[in-house]
Amino acid sequence: MKVQIIPEEIIWQYLANCLSGYPDQELPHRKHFDKLPLEIELSEEFLTRWRRTVGALVGREVAITFQFRPFLFLENDQVVRASALDELFWRQTTLAFSDRAPRRLWEDLVGRRQGKPPVWQTVTPADALFLALLDRRLVDRFDFAWLHANDAPWLVVAMFLHLWQFYNPATLPWKVYLERPDPVPLPLRELLIEHTATFFQALAYAIHRFGQAETDRPTSLPKPAQRRIRFFFEHAADVLRLASGDPFATGAIRTAVAAWTGPAALGFDDARFLEGAIEQYGLFRHIDAFHRECRALTDICQSGGIHEQELPDQTPSRHVSDL
Repeated sequence: MKVQIIPEEIIWQYLANCLSGYPDQELPHRKHFDKLPLEIELSEEFLTRWRRTVGALVGREVAITFQFRPFLFLENDQVVRASALDELFWRQTTLAFSDRAPRRLWEDLVGRRQGKPPVWQTVTPADALFLALLDRRLVDRFDFAWLHANDAPWLVVAMFLHLWQFYNPATLPWKVYLERPDPVPLPLRELLIEHTATFFQALAYAIHRFGQAETDRPTSLPKPAQRRIRFFFEHAADVLRLASGDPFATGAIRTAVAAWTGPAALGFDDARFLEGAIEQYGLFRHIDAFHRECRALTDICQSGGIHEQELPDQTPSRHVSDL
């Protein structure tokens, strides 16, 4: 008996399962997946409906994520603020959803049965955002170097800044945007300042906690409220090596901020708004706290006769998605 299998219907059912919170729910004709082709034809009707559905889903998640938070935009060379509830916000970006995302989902369903899992990165940045929202385990498939190389719209980068979680990152994860500051759009500039400040707050606090534990003194730095970026040090060597070189790109940060508030300013008054953001989020205070805590721990170790070159070799932990 012949069985008619329509890939589009299976993809829609899988999407419905994911959105209802049951991605592993049984799909029709699953027993035949190991025999189905990986290459499929998708109708124009399907793609039109797909783009409309996916666009609405992503728009909803953006609104939930940012709510009433205002972003900086330029109109007639002057700064204005708008949130995800304002029309201006959506006029400032274009999200290009393609046929690649449903094809990757099909490959995930069918190809894995045949030992041919999908190459998730062969999608558009907007597709990548949708896939990461659909399955949070896919977030770490799309790092900031990939987003930058694929010219991700500022809103996609902004969402990934909120989706990613890091445990002991070896460097500043989004430093590629700070190393090339001039093209960075205005709303992303302010957001990068905020997230970079949060990064160094978490880093300074972790070093402080380690040093206080070693000397049995009370902790004086306030504990960061966020939990998306976390550090934990087991050996003094892990911290002391942070004091040499510039592993977290503080030089690039200062250069980028100087550019955004100087020669790379985009309008008449955006530099003033960014300077306010630097003060509001405490960017340089947290960077200075990081350097101060590194120096304090170095002094503690040296006073005890311990020097970096005498410490056992410890390979720094690379960053991983905390999902």
